[in-house]
Amino acid sequence: MKIVNKTNNEVIIEGEWYDRIKADDSTWSLDGPSIILNLEKAQENIWKTVLKGDEEIDATKVDNSKPIDQFDSETQVSYCLLVLI
Repeated sequence: MKIVNKTNNEVIIEGEWYDRIKADDSTWSLDGPSIILNLEKAQENIWKTVLKGDEEIDATKVDNSKPIDQFDSETQVSYCLLVLI
């Protein structure tokens, strides 16, 4: 997967997804200067990272029993950075 800024050929993000996705069910959009990626995982599991080779989290410590907005702000920021990077 590779995202390139066509105006200056800058590579914004490049790599291989940590696991398989359903490409037909995944979407992307632009929100001002941000690229929003909504990935539909092929399997229901917790990814340790978004792209292979990036920093990984300890997936055994993930509590996915509650919505993200119920976590403290530091955890929410860490999650958002993981998802957006």
